[in-house]
Amino acid sequence: MPVDLEWTCNPGPQEEFVLGALGEVGEIMYGGAKGGGKSDAIGPKALKHVSENPVHARVLILREDAGEIQELIDRMAPMCMAMGGTWVGKRRRWTFPGGAQIIFGHLLKGYKPYWGHSYSMIIVDEITRCIATEKEYTLLKGSLRKPGVKCQMIILTNPGGKGHGWVKARFKNVPPLTIQRDENGLERVFIPANLSDNRHLDNDGPEGRVYRGLLEQLPDAERKAFLDGDWDAFEGSVFKIIKGIHTWTWAQFKERTGLDRPPFDWNKYRMYDHGFAKPGACLWGNVDTKDRAFVTREYYTVEVDSKGEFVPNEGARIEPRKVAANIKEKSKGESYAGSWTGPDLFYNVRQDQPGGAKIASHFQAEDVHFTAWKAGDGSRLAGKQALHQRMALAEDGWPMIIIIEEECSHLIRTLPALERDKHDPELWDSDMEDHAPDALMGFCKMRPLPTPVDTRTPREKFKDEQDEKRSRVRTDGDWMAN
Repeated sequence: MPVDLEWTCNPGPQEEFVLGALGEVGEIMYGGAKGGGKSDAIGPKALKHVSENPVHARVLILREDAGEIQELIDRMAPMCMAMGGTWVGKRRRWTFPGGAQIIFGHLLKGYKPYWGHSYSMIIVDEITRCIATEKEYTLLKGSLRKPGVKCQMIILTNPGGKGHGWVKARFKNVPPLTIQRDENGLERVFIPANLSDNRHLDNDGPEGRVYRGLLEQLPDAERKAFLDGDWDAFEGSVFKIIKGIHTWTWAQFKERTGLDRPPFDWNKYRMYDHGFAKPGACLWGNVDTKDRAFVTREYYTVEVDSKGEFVPNEGARIEPRKVAANIKEKSKGESYAGSWTGPDLFYNVRQDQPGGAKIASHFQAEDVHFTAWKAGDGSRLAGKQALHQRMALAEDGWPMIIIIEEECSHLIRTLPALERDKHDPELWDSDMEDHAPDALMGFCKMRPLPTPVDTRTPREKFKDEQDEKRSRVRTDGDWMAN
């Protein structure tokens, strides 16, 4: 850079990102763990681009909301002034003597405010928190078009958030620090960064010890994700499923029940969450004589790319009647104690008929019938609580709902990835890929665990209460128990 910005790169990933050859690749994902120095590198990265393209550079820097982008504006201000920049507050941008610009924005209203504009570099910080689908990202990326400048798309992130699935899928086959070229010759690279790469934060001083200590105290999945940058370890923060406990293979089913498959006399259930632009999900389950539910099949209408890989949270846009025909085929020869769906299947929508028609009419034409599960105020919370109750371990050590691994890959993928809604911590973020979990929670609402009935006589109940009080005095020293 032509100007001393009084900033020195950490050797390793940060230096490679800002100054190295990999930092020149057309699409870069930088980060992984918390504290790796991602946000600190945004300013120098943008200003290096400006210094190399003083006339034509037009950099767009995005975060999730206005408050977060203001923090980055404040952090970059001294560097921009050192480069001779002029701040235009109303337009949230720095302009430089040659004509180059750095523009700041947020994604509270999505990508559309920036769609159709022209930028030479787009930087999205914490992208998994900001952009829910790969389609939105691709449309935003389409604004990279500036003649005479090598354009770059740069995303910085940790595991987790509503975009976790598609970001992981987009970069899962990109080995770290290796340039990958797709069939169109476009380059992509993943530059991982961990706390240990940031000498300013990971040190023996008080600040470093406190920050690392906070990360080390997180639950196992979050600790692996945020301290080690492990994308496979992330398990969300609403539901946690344990392999071998909440998910069984068919071999484990046989070993633990003595049965090859659920027998004929177990009640069968079918649950469907409709989707078109977003995936739709149908689940099949069986409930045994102890009220334990086994989810044994799924049908998931997710988009598939040219390589045959699914596109997270993008619907396959299959016409409702064809969806119904597919569900009918997968339900052949079965009858159900309950067949439930969300109420949106029964809304009037504009079709070929005057006045519109319910989506359910296409299902009825295929002789596939669902009843709407309970909806309205509090229904999402009720479904969440009902599922938590079934996922809790029973007296025999197993939960009251079990998912068969070989049959339900999308449910197993999306259920543990749900994160809490930041506006209502009792719920999950509905912008995430929650379609199969919605179907499962619909079942749990409609087939809740029975409330235990206290069959003790008043005399027995009184005696048990007195025994419990005496036990607390003896074991806990609870003198107030008497």
